[in-house]
Amino acid sequence: MESARDVEAEAGLANTTHDPNAEHKLQNHEDPSSARTSQPSQNTHPTNTVDTALKTPDADNAEASNNPSQPSTQPPTAQPKQFNLSMLEIGELLGNGAYGTVHLARERDSSPTRTYALKTLSKAALARLQTQHPLTEWEQIQRQIDMPGTLHQRNIMRCHGRFEDATNVYLVLELTQKRDLYKRLQEHKAFPEADAARYIAGVVAALQYLHSRHVIHRDLKPEHLRLGTDGEVKISGFKWAVFARPPEYRRRTLCGTLDYLPPEMLKSASESESKDHDAYTSKVDLWGLGVLVYEFLVGEAPFKDLPAVTQKRIEGLDFTVPGSVGGEAGDLIRKLLVLDPDKRLSLDEVRKHPWITKYTGPEADQSTVQEWELV
Repeated sequence: MESARDVEAEAGLANTTHDPNAEHKLQNHEDPSSARTSQPSQNTHPTNTVDTALKTPDADNAEASNNPSQPSTQPPTAQPKQFNLSMLEIGELLGNGAYGTVHLARERDSSPTRTYALKTLSKAALARLQTQHPLTEWEQIQRQIDMPGTLHQRNIMRCHGRFEDATNVYLVLELTQKRDLYKRLQEHKAFPEADAARYIAGVVAALQYLHSRHVIHRDLKPEHLRLGTDGEVKISGFKWAVFARPPEYRRRTLCGTLDYLPPEMLKSASESESKDHDAYTSKVDLWGLGVLVYEFLVGEAPFKDLPAVTQKRIEGLDFTVPGSVGGEAGDLIRKLLVLDPDKRLSLDEVRKHPWITKYTGPEADQSTVQEWELV
């Protein structure tokens, strides 16, 4: 289910109804203990024609493509492995969500055996979604299906392939540890600085990779972070991500999660569309990174309040770093949560910040921050 912290592109934030009991609901899948036990049917004849079935326009990319003389802003197409259902042995149910289920899957003829998380999306549910919400939820699902397959970096949850049959679309996803970082944060109340710094270093590496390919994530939050089998952080949640290549790289869509919205995104949504200088860039992810650092160390987002109050606090930079947060971590937070996007630390400056290097060290810096291409 969607999180109550999510906001739609044209949502009026000040008028949003706040439901404290609905916050932080998982978008992708619930705990196995609450999931149903059905498995994908294996009595089907899979094909690999998902592209023709699921292509749809992207509203944000359309902003940059109104002029036919402009170069294409679409990301390069990756060549994933060609899977079909007969290649996989379906195992236990890992979770379920609004549009399908996630199962453990083993590749039958692999040696050593390769395991994945197989996400099954019902075509009937997707068709209803496309008809009922063609420009909102459908596009979000479409981005989550399309974009991960083009990205190959160790701190981004990988999609190894996708295929379809008559009733379902299947995504062959990288297998990660159970529970996202929000659930882990709930258990621990706050992360130790060493763990928080390591997680942030991994997020920085992922963002460096994304931004180098002109991708803006726009929805960083603990629910979209999981741990890989080696303990490395993995970014997921690409429903609001957009491919934005210069010169048409600015965006206006109000999207993401209220607690993490940067002030320039709020301003862009309220200003006239003719004012190009009020549109935002990839520096919105730097603001989200600052909110993450704060939440990891404090246990809640810095501007968390009733929706209308949260918006005002963001616009007024109304937050305080508690005394329990160390000086170096507080310095990083204050240098990321800056109203002027151009005055925020760059990703490279964050990577070299004393708080990061203090806990990651040269070896971790090389393996989790600079090793982008781990295919």
